[in-house]
Amino acid sequence: MKIDIGLIYKVISYIKTLRWNNPDIIYVDSNKKRQNKRFIDEVTSTLDCKWVLCESNTKLGYKYYKYHLLKMKHSLYNILRNISNSNKLIYSGFASPMFAAFDGYCLGDTRKYTFVDLNSSNSKPYKIEYNKKYIKRNLPEKPNSKIVNVIYSCTTDVDASSISGDKYIFNEKSGDNVKAKYLQSIYSFTKDILDLCKDNGVERINLYIAAKQPIGFVIGTAIQSYHPTTYVYEFLEGNYLMPLIIQKGKFGD
Repeated sequence: MKIDIGLIYKVISYIKTLRWNNPDIIYVDSNKKRQNKRFIDEVTSTLDCKWVLCESNTKLGYKYYKYHLLKMKHSLYNILRNISNSNKLIYSGFASPMFAAFDGYCLGDTRKYTFVDLNSSNSKPYKIEYNKKYIKRNLPEKPNSKIVNVIYSCTTDVDASSISGDKYIFNEKSGDNVKAKYLQSIYSFTKDILDLCKDNGVERINLYIAAKQPIGFVIGTAIQSYHPTTYVYEFLEGNYLMPLIIQKGKFGD
């Protein structure tokens, strides 16, 4: 996976990561609030792991979304330079679903992941050991338009009344603790829809995600470069705005 960053940063990254020596990695991506490192230590071994912290406060305004995306690209480039499929990758944080999806897209669906999340009811940390498993499903009807909307109502219901055009909706709630089987179901649903769109002339896919961070990440792993251009929207002040174009790694209209 190629990350679009400048040559100067590539040189800096090479120098900074010379001593990483292909370690297990803990990647924390947060733009909503900071993750407490203690929560990760409580549920999984972090001994001899390399911590990659990508944290910022996008509540300060739109320009900080662009800044955070740049920080993510730097972090992802460092990770991809220094990790193989045999290494352990722990993923956590409090990131927007669109950022989590971009993380998943860049890191891919070929490796195993350990997700660290917080229980929605009591805020206690728990971990999910996840590996990709495709679950065969009955395919939905073929889309009839060039633009398709995919809606994930995993934690709360997404109001789709103002979203026009073909819609595919995932309505099953994830509960307080997300399970690996649920993530596999999310992956399979997403792959089926995106493949169906690719085979039927769809040009653009809009994703609206109300879900916990591991779910957004796994949705991203199902997106491939050969799929129609995929836009993931951010929910801000009651509206879905400011989409991130996953395959291009930039914000769109």
